[in-house]
Formats: sequence, structure tokens, C-alpha cells
Amino acid sequence: MDTKRKDLRFEMTSPSYQRIGEFCNNKRKGWNARRLNVNDEPFPWKSPLLLDWLVAKRVLRKWERELLRAGVYLRNSLSHLEQASVLPPDSGILNRVAEDINVLFSR
Repeated sequence: MDTKRKDLRFEMTSPSYQRIGEFCNNKRKGWNARRLNVNDEPFPWKSPLLLDWLVAKRVLRKWERELLRAGVYLRNSLSHLEQASVLPPDSGILNRVAEDINVLFSR
């Protein structure tokens, strides 16, 4: 439900973070992920909000959130390069970050 226009509702079978984001991003009139409520809670439309929500729901501990924030930052900085690095990243670290992020969505 969009919190700005309470008359808009949509039920989704098997919702996922990605499907909800795609639903809003498909230029649907009146739907904005930043003002969306899912099950009467604000939708965590960006990764820091999602990590905070996972801590609030006790899926993650605070120290795990900080490790994942660092991992997401590393992943994003390597995926969206502004300039080429002289040293390549350690593939083991990137694999570990990817595994940690994947585990979040399998819980």
C-alpha cells in the first residue's frame, strides 16, 4: 500500500524484496517504493534500511549488520568503479560477501 494514497492496494503472491522493487519501478502510477508500506510496515527500499529492519526483526545481530554493511559497500565500490584499481580485489573476500548476502535472503 502506498502511504500517500491509501486507496491504492495490491496483493502479491510470493512477494520478495526484488519483486516488490520491480513492481514499483515499472512506472506504475502512484507506486513509490520510498512511501510504500508492506504489511503495515515501511518498505526498506535501500540496503541500509533493509539491514536495520533485519536487526529489528532479530534476523541479524548488530555486529552482523556492520559486517554486511561493509560487504555491501565493498561489493558496490567494485561493481561501480569510478576509476580502475591497480590491485585486483581478493576473490575470496568477494565470495564471502556474496555468500553472506545470499544467506540473508534464504532465512
